[in-house]
Formats: sequence, C-alpha cells, structure tokens
Amino acid sequence: MSVKFGCLLLLLMLVNMTSGFSRSWRNSRYSLSNRMSSAERQLRTANQRILSNTNIIRELRLSLLRLQIRTSQQVRSLQLQINDLEQTGPRPSNRTTPSPLIASTFPPVPVVEGTTTTAVPVSCPNCVEKVRVNQDINLGELALSPTAHNVRGRVILLTNRTLVIEGFFYDGQGPDAHFYYGRSGSTPSSSGSPLPDEKGSFDKLGEYLNKTIMITIPERINVDNIRWISVWCVAFDVDFGHVVVPSSLKVTLGPQIIGAFSQLAHQVRSGPVKVLNSKQIMIPGLFYDGLGPAAYFWVGNGTQPTNEGRIIPDETGSTGLLKAYTGQTIVLTLPGCLKVNQIGHLSIWCEKFEVNFGHVVIPKDLNIPCYRSSPRSPKYSPGSRATPDTSPDTSPDTT
Repeated sequence: MSVKFGCLLLLLMLVNMTSGFSRSWRNSRYSLSNRMSSAERQLRTANQRILSNTNIIRELRLSLLRLQIRTSQQVRSLQLQINDLEQTGPRPSNRTTPSPLIASTFPPVPVVEGTTTTAVPVSCPNCVEKVRVNQDINLGELALSPTAHNVRGRVILLTNRTLVIEGFFYDGQGPDAHFYYGRSGSTPSSSGSPLPDEKGSFDKLGEYLNKTIMITIPERINVDNIRWISVWCVAFDVDFGHVVVPSSLKVTLGPQIIGAFSQLAHQVRSGPVKVLNSKQIMIPGLFYDGLGPAAYFWVGNGTQPTNEGRIIPDETGSTGLLKAYTGQTIVLTLPGCLKVNQIGHLSIWCEKFEVNFGHVVIPKDLNIPCYRSSPRSPKYSPGSRATPDTSPDTSPDTT
C-alpha cells in the first residue's frame, strides 16, 4: 500500500514540475516575442531617422550649391563694379556739370516713336550670367546598367546654365568617357557633343564615388534644345548611362514689365517700363517737362534714389542734361559692365538739388536674356578625342 502511495506522490510531483516548466517556457516565449517586437520597432525608427537625415543632407548639399552660385555671382558683380570704377574714376559730389563719361563707348540707340529697337551690343569679356529657374528641375536618374561601369546619379537643372548630379558613381575604368549631350532623339549617339566636367575640363572622366558635382553649361548652348545627357565612351561609341531631357522643358527668358515711373515732379510719368535684357530698359510714353536744372537718368542700389547713385546715358548715348519728353518710347543702355541685376531703381534725378522727379523700382532675380555681342566657346584641351560642338545654336539665345 505504501508503494502505491509513493508512486502516486511521485506522479503528482512530476505533473507539477511539468506544469511549472510549461509556464516558464510560455513566459520566456512571450518575453522574447516582446523583445523582438521592440527591436523591430527600434529598427523601423532608426531606418526612418536615416531616411530623414539623408533627405536633410541632400537639401543641405543643394543649399550649399545655391550659396556657392550666389556667392560667385556676387564676387563677379563686385569685381565688375571695381573695374568700372577704375575705368571711369570716382564721381565728384554736388557737381553742376554732368560726369565726363566716355559717350563714344555707348553707341546711340536709334528709336522710332511707338516701336522697339535694339542697339548694337557692347562686347564685354567679363560678362557672364546665370539666371535662376523658378525651381529646381529634376531631370531624373542616370540609366543604370550592371555592365556600364556602375554609372548612376540623379540629374538636376539648378539654373539655366548649371546642372547638378547628386550621388554620382562611375568606376573610372572606361577608356575614353566624357559627359555628352545631344540636341535630338532620346537615345545617346556619337552625333552628340561633349560637356565640360565640374572642373571645366574636356579630359576623360576619372573615378567618382557618391560625389555631388556641378556642371556649367557653355553659354553657346541653349538648354531648351538639350534632349539627353550621357556618360559616353568616345572610343567605342558606348553609352554608360544617360538621362532624357523632356522636350516640354522650357527655361526661356524674355523681357519683363516692372511698372511705371512714379509721378513726383516736373510732370514725370510713363507707361509700363520693360526690362528688355541684362543691359537695356525700355520706357514707353515718357513725359518730362525738361525744366529741371540738372536732371539725368540715374541708377543705384536700393528701392529709393539717393545721391550715392550714378548717371547713365540717355537713349542717344549722351550724358548731358535731359531734354523734354512728350510721350516718346526710348531704350536706355547701361554703360560698361553694369547690369540690370546690379541696380535697384531707375529715376530722373536732379543732381544739383538732389531731388527725385520720379522713379521705378527694378526687382531682383528677373528672368531676362543676356546682352552680349557674340557667344563664346569654352576652353578646350586638344588632348582628347572628344571634340566640342562649334556649330552655332540656331534657336533664340536664352542665356
């Protein structure tokens, strides 16, 4: 009897131990499942943070490129102003006679009332413009092929003369690879022409590992006419990767209306003033009684005329006292290397008494064409088989 009782007791102990182990196993599984779920949530959070940081880094890189472009333009603008001052000399204050500007430098602009004419452009070797497009234009990704030297990257049109390639990869092993562009078709071919690299060189491309580079489009190229951009092997006529530029892309620049002259004194008034290009301003229906003692066309910084401005020639190229205007339409050409984007206003100003007879504010960042005598070709090193396109762009100049 005692043996049976002992066996029963042993059986009960085994059942209790098994039940305890089962509960412990279930608890361990539950705890492990919770830890795995927590780890998955943390991993998802980390991935989201990495993605967010990647986007922030991309925006910071683009902001840095924009800042570099603006800084280079401001430095060039200051250099041009210094060159201009060196040529004309400082302006004496409170003089009663006009500045001894060299009128022969500025050819007269023939104007017929009611019509618009264009002067012969003045050649200026230092004049280079880049006009911001309204927003960054994503042209797409460079086509990726496993056999095409691992080329990839995102192409962005930053200005009408600036391309940015983000995250650019190329192993540098191609025998004669260059940046190429074409004016027709959607498939790269040997009929295209080379673009300079980020250093302005036409030498064959080296290795790029996740680089963000900025390519300046030569001034003779109308960006509206580019149909594709490629990493192209000239030696074997092979496309390593390309992006197709949509035919609907238009970065066309044109004249901009900025408003009429304010009516302050001596019957000064006008129709809507139009900025024709980077150096010419058309004033339609201009009225002025011609009775000011020392009145000139006057430009300067800021939105209000001050005695810190300067005289510019009238529509005939003269810097003499202004005559009366009775509704004529005239075109003023800024002298030397002075550009529209370097001034904030145009006025009729009495220099003797420092009085503004009327003015118009010139907005910043106008999308207007460049004013120049002829397109210039980029520098080219003859050491490569890639030959720059020297044929003229037959479309209207929009740079």
